[in-house]
Amino acid sequence: MAVNKFSISIIIPTLNEEEWIRKCIETVRTNAADKSIEIIVVDCGSNDQTLDQIPYWINCIELPKNKGFKSKSLNAGAEQAKGDVLIFLDADTILPMDFDDLIMTKLQDKNCVGGAFEFEFDRKTMALNMVVFLNRIRYRLRKRYYGDQAVFARKTDFWKVGGYPTIRIMETAHLCKNLQKVGHLSLIKKPIITSSRRFHENGIFTTFLNDSIIWFKDLIGLDVQKYADAYWQKNEI
Repeated sequence: MAVNKFSISIIIPTLNEEEWIRKCIETVRTNAADKSIEIIVVDCGSNDQTLDQIPYWINCIELPKNKGFKSKSLNAGAEQAKGDVLIFLDADTILPMDFDDLIMTKLQDKNCVGGAFEFEFDRKTMALNMVVFLNRIRYRLRKRYYGDQAVFARKTDFWKVGGYPTIRIMETAHLCKNLQKVGHLSLIKKPIITSSRRFHENGIFTTFLNDSIIWFKDLIGLDVQKYADAYWQKNEI
């Protein structure tokens, strides 16, 4: 059976990512089966050398007013994207080889509106492995994925549900919740590799506990947006 091909756009939000952004972009080009894939960077006011690390051929949107409001930045990138499929990629995350073909395969199912990748950390320790294991249980059961899992969606379905909800935290989980109203989400088992830096900088168990509290309160319908300022102070995009 012939595989239907879709054009893909990757949206990468940045804020002070000088150590990561070039590698992120380079591995997108290296690991993509289609080397003409569109990459859009949305920078939210970096004051380091992030912008200098972005190749001239990349569409870079500068929106410093969106600092601490990741959902707005992701929507801004999606508005300029030309692709049929959108991938939302954190700057400190590396996609697997032939990631675009893996997505194409999932989207042969017309009822599939998007999905995400399994994730692993760039470091292996007992504590980090535990975090990976527990997170996998959570997102596999409910299919509400995290921002560092390179969530992807058909562009038509992404806008059908209004894009990312304009909330400051848990925006990806709520996007996934909304997408499941119009179709199903698939998990690609070949993992992306994401940085464990925020766990090391803020403490592995402290970070996991804080994330879990926010996740659980959001799950039972409590307002978690009051935690946004404290969250972004420690976890800039």
